[in-house]
Amino acid sequence: MITATILTLAIGVALVSFLELGQTTLKISNRAFHANAAMNLAESGLEQAMWSISKAVDGDAFAWAGWTTSGANAQRKFTGFNYDANTTGFARVYVRNYALASAPTIIVRGTITPVSGPIIVKWVVVSLFQRSLFANGLVAKDTLTFSGGNAVVADSITVTGGSEFHYDEALASMTSGNLFGVSQWAELTSATQRSVYTGIMSW
Repeated sequence: MITATILTLAIGVALVSFLELGQTTLKISNRAFHANAAMNLAESGLEQAMWSISKAVDGDAFAWAGWTTSGANAQRKFTGFNYDANTTGFARVYVRNYALASAPTIIVRGTITPVSGPIIVKWVVVSLFQRSLFANGLVAKDTLTFSGGNAVVADSITVTGGSEFHYDEALASMTSGNLFGVSQWAELTSATQRSVYTGIMSW
C-alpha cells in the first residue's frame, strides 16, 4: 500500500513537471514566432519608407502622402496587421531628412501585441547614401581606367591585365529614383541602443 502511494505520487509529480515543460515550450515557440513577425513588420515599414524616398527623388508630389512631416523629418504608423489568436501588430516609421537635402536615415519599430504576455518589439535603423547613376551600369574587376575630360562621358576605357569589364546599358539608364543605396542596416537589440531613438519613436 505504501509502495503504491509513493509510486502514485512520483507519477503525479512527473506528470505535473511534464505539463509545465510543455507549456513553457509552447510559450517560447509562440514568442519566437511573434518575434519573426515583428521583424517582418519592421522591414515592411522600411520598404514603405524606401518607396516614398524613391518617389520623392523622381519628383512625385504625392510621395509622402499619408505621412506626418515636421521640418526635415517624416513619420507614419502602419496599422491593421492581424494574426491568429487575437494577436495584432503595427509598425512605426521615422525618416530623417525626408526632403533629401542630405542622405536620409530610417528608423523603424515593429510591434506585436500577443493575446497574453508582454509585447514584442523589433527595432531597425537604416542609413542611406547618395550614389551615382553611372555606377549602376558598370562592373569591373581589378583595374578600370577612364581617359577623357569627363568621368561620365569618357573618350576611351582601358582594361588592363586580367581585369574583367561589363557594361549594362539597361541599368545605366535607370531613372533617378535609384539615387540612394543602403550604407548600413542595423537591428537595435539592447536598451542602450534603443534609448538613442526612444524620444522620436514614442508617438
